[in-house]
Amino acid sequence: MATTQAINIDGIAYHTSLSGPADGPAILLVHALMSNHHMFDSTIPALHNAGYRTLAFDHLGHNLTPPPSDPTQDYSSEDIVQRMHALVLATTGSPKLHAVIGCSIGGVLALRYSMHFPDDVVDHVSGGYEITPDAARRALQRNREQLCQETVARWLPGDTPHDAAVRAEALKHCTVDDKSRVQDMDQSEQRNRDQQELSRMFKQLPEGHRGLLALGPDGVFRSLTGDREVVGAVGLQPTLIKALLDRGPLSQEAEDKYRGVDGTKVPVDRRWKPERSILPPALTEAEIKEEEEFAALHSDEIKEVEEKRAAGA
Repeated sequence: MATTQAINIDGIAYHTSLSGPADGPAILLVHALMSNHHMFDSTIPALHNAGYRTLAFDHLGHNLTPPPSDPTQDYSSEDIVQRMHALVLATTGSPKLHAVIGCSIGGVLALRYSMHFPDDVVDHVSGGYEITPDAARRALQRNREQLCQETVARWLPGDTPHDAAVRAEALKHCTVDDKSRVQDMDQSEQRNRDQQELSRMFKQLPEGHRGLLALGPDGVFRSLTGDREVVGAVGLQPTLIKALLDRGPLSQEAEDKYRGVDGTKVPVDRRWKPERSILPPALTEAEIKEEEEFAALHSDEIKEVEEKRAAGA
């Protein structure tokens, strides 16, 4: 039996439906534009039979999720993905997912979700969309009215008079904005490149014994030992700082803190020998003991991760 509830995220009540075996790995289902969570009604039983728990929801301004009260508020794909992550935690009690499955614009969001939260998602399935600027431009060369009609017919099927009325109403609101759509695609590709560059840089940083990775207020990303000796440092330009912040929970405080910060302007010697005040405190004896106990308990998992990392996975 499904548990339906409205989850308040930033003042908006998102309609959610959680169902399936309570102890099953969770799968997030992301519907297409002008559709709703019922898009996956025929898919969900098969996932349940395979042992998975499913979470479906209605996008902002779709079906049972109301539009924002402030019509001037801008909602980018980054904002939506951050809210999806918050919905998963609020409904399941954990950020971990076995997979994110999305169709059309939902496929784009599923892909971006996996990129932003790689440690929380095992896999993703994206289908039925065109993501590159060139593909968007090709689509926009077609007749605009035909494009709207085909899209509405695809996502709002049905032969009843009610279905026809729903499609007619949807067509009143269906428009194609050439410039903004292609610009959004261009920006999306740039964000993808930033995330890829970030991952590449992180893989090259050495790991410190009992250490951690930390972004300093100066915009420098450092690999530190437990005693907070710097063993690796790279200055991040503003776009990469934004890409790193996008991987974590949505935080206006963090956005404000790093606005205008450019780690590439920090002299090389200050990257490696910063003021102690900007580094996290060193581990206490109690924390070291706790870490050793954790490492002993999860030695097999840690070894597997290290082997995958050494192999470039």
